[in-house]
Amino acid sequence: MVAPSPAPRTDELATEPGRIARLSSIREVVFGAQDGLVSTFAVVAGLAATGVGHPVVLLAGLVSAVAGVLSMSIGTFLASRAQRQLHEAELERERREIRDHPGEEVAELIAALVARGMPRVDALEVARRVARHPELLLNTLAIFELGLAPQRLGNPVRDAFVMAVAFGGAALIPLLPFLFGHVLPALALSGTLTLLALFAVGVVKARVAGVSAIRSGLEVAALAAASGILSFGLGRLASLALGVNLG
Repeated sequence: MVAPSPAPRTDELATEPGRIARLSSIREVVFGAQDGLVSTFAVVAGLAATGVGHPVVLLAGLVSAVAGVLSMSIGTFLASRAQRQLHEAELERERREIRDHPGEEVAELIAALVARGMPRVDALEVARRVARHPELLLNTLAIFELGLAPQRLGNPVRDAFVMAVAFGGAALIPLLPFLFGHVLPALALSGTLTLLALFAVGVVKARVAGVSAIRSGLEVAALAAASGILSFGLGRLASLALGVNLG
């Protein structure tokens, strides 16, 4: 007796797009958190080298963080919207071509299928069936010809919000030690917290991308350490060169 074949699973068709959309925000999370940590620590390190008191360092860091949140979120919104508008324009152009020159578009689909290894006879049959459904033909050509997935167009508001939260939350970490104590001990603690946070960002990025977590974490932390050291050195150099000690 032949066992009945298992029923095909269709639940992933409903859940996978949402999961991929959430994972696509990793770009804003990693970029925002890294930039918030590095840029804020660079500001406080540069100011600490000039000898200012910790209230000044804290205030300057907060101003830098707020400016960064506004700049990065607005920039992300505009960039994401421009990309979405470009993709929508390309899809509309493809839709007009399907309406005005359906034969040419079907021929392009056949060529795309054959180029990907499908026998020409099968490609002709698939293209003939797909051509009966204009939206399906549009989606298929968008993927094969334009490299676009119409369902994956970015959400500018979501991208900007994720960027703002990631940048703002991360920017607070280098500032926390300056709420207490003297500048240099606070700077040392700030640097330690920043490196640990950056290592964590690298690990998160690695887990999503499926690469080495240790290597990714060390890579991000090392780049940030170099930035902080450079900022401290430039601040100290400027202080000595100008004969200025603000402390």
